[in-house]
Amino acid sequence: MGFIIKSSGKFSYQFIIFVILIVCCFLTIEIIDAAAIKDPTYNIVSSKLCDPNVKQYSGYIKINQFTNIFFWFFESRKNPKDSPLTLWLNGGPGCSSMVGLIQEVGPCRTIAGGTDVENHPESWIEVSNMLFIDQPVDAGFSFGDRIVSTTEQSSLNLYDFLQKFFEKFPEYSKMKFHIFGESFGGHYNGPALNSSEIAVMRSELPGCEQLIDNCYATGEALDCIAAEGTCMNISSHYIDSGLSVYDVRTTADLPLDYQVYFAKPEVMSAIGAQKSFTNCSLNVYAGFYLQGDMIQSHKTDVEYLLNRGFPVLIYNGDADFICNWFSGMTFVKSLIWTYQSEFNNSSMKKWIVGNNFGGETMSYDKLTFVRVYEAGHEVPLYQPTNSLDMFTKWINNEALTTESESKKRGINKRKI
Repeated sequence: MGFIIKSSGKFSYQFIIFVILIVCCFLTIEIIDAAAIKDPTYNIVSSKLCDPNVKQYSGYIKINQFTNIFFWFFESRKNPKDSPLTLWLNGGPGCSSMVGLIQEVGPCRTIAGGTDVENHPESWIEVSNMLFIDQPVDAGFSFGDRIVSTTEQSSLNLYDFLQKFFEKFPEYSKMKFHIFGESFGGHYNGPALNSSEIAVMRSELPGCEQLIDNCYATGEALDCIAAEGTCMNISSHYIDSGLSVYDVRTTADLPLDYQVYFAKPEVMSAIGAQKSFTNCSLNVYAGFYLQGDMIQSHKTDVEYLLNRGFPVLIYNGDADFICNWFSGMTFVKSLIWTYQSEFNNSSMKKWIVGNNFGGETMSYDKLTFVRVYEAGHEVPLYQPTNSLDMFTKWINNEALTTESESKKRGINKRKI
């Protein structure tokens, strides 16, 4: 199995918990006809929205009496039976994975104004079956009586969901499985600031680091909340500049047209949605913050994966502030694993897509890092062609084409 994880310096614990559980447990499934199941656990429909030419399912899986998790699944456009299955999760914490579906890697994108959608030819369903899940409860269309407030709680709910999803659709349980997560907890840095603002941020950094160390040492929520507040405050110097935290090249925020689309009654009915759409849940975000969860490091969990032979891909858009590539590079070089020295001694190479520079990459054994040129926080939104190239080669266990390789083929390159 390949596991795709995208973040910068701090990883969403639900990915790691789920991977460990998958490694330790084997799922026994009775092969049955999914359409014949009559079970209140499942409230699922099959629509023709987004891409009417592929098999798709959406709706809810009830994992307990308090929790109804919404999902939208699409089969691959090409040879779905032999394609892998990729799980997509957005961050926040508390943001809907429908954002990734409709704005980044799904089979359709909203037109201006959000009144309708159009085909997305560079969707990742070109090469993979895709499963988008709104989690935890209160994100997107998911609902329930209990809102979780830690990544551990969220990961356990996610694991239960996937168990039930594969019970409902056993044909997808046999596929190669990839986990892909975006954002949630990138480390902050300081691009696009003047020298005095940078000096202030540097002067405040030791206090932030000391509080983080104290949080890790005690594990107490109050100590971790203190670290969260102090460290996030450092980034306020950047935020006050007016530039977007998702793209240092602009003052504009990310587009939100998809909220208009998901609010349409006919769309909600077609996909089986039973509550209004919540782009990012403030309740979930506040809960994670007040538990001190957002400052926690899961570096050791990534090391666990690498030391047990699981592939890990980490990439960042080079115009992203909130999950910037500087912190991503620092993080991957700090990982303690079997081939740490070999990875750190490997060179950063230009990544070539077609006749263009797509970015830079370094890789050794199971660890790959990619800096994506001309991309903000939601990399596939800015660079759909390059992100599809990266994803396709990753799931096929192929190395990205680099400058040294392209010279052998006589490719004339230009920066995109």
